[in-house]
Amino acid sequence: MARARPLRQEVAALPATGTFTCDAGTFTAPSYTGGSSVSSTANFGTASGNASMSFDASGAKIALTIDASAGGSTGKVAASTTMASAASSSITGGYLSNGTGAQLMLGDGGAGRYLLIAAYRAQLANGANYQGVATFRCS
Repeated sequence: MARARPLRQEVAALPATGTFTCDAGTFTAPSYTGGSSVSSTANFGTASGNASMSFDASGAKIALTIDASAGGSTGKVAASTTMASAASSSITGGYLSNGTGAQLMLGDGGAGRYLLIAAYRAQLANGANYQGVATFRCS
């Protein structure tokens, strides 16, 4: 029986230099987690975004923007951080306190590519909170 490949492969080491271009990303439908009341038709929304990644002596420099919308309201998650090592993750903004922010991780995308995985939480203009996951392939 073939062994399933893990969803996220560990990154062995970060490159010393380089700039990588990330694709348009793949997004789960962000789900309502609280805040102001929304109709049942707005329990899930849509998301899109972009990311960039570069490397230098300080590690991986990540910039990320995610736009979330649901029920006619929108919100944005913006993150800019440096991850010092391949085993690092980074938490930005109010991610841990039910505010707008993200937890960012790197994965091995194979053939010299990297995966940027972002668990994010966005507060929309109407006060409703949504969370989701985004994955970007960067090469």
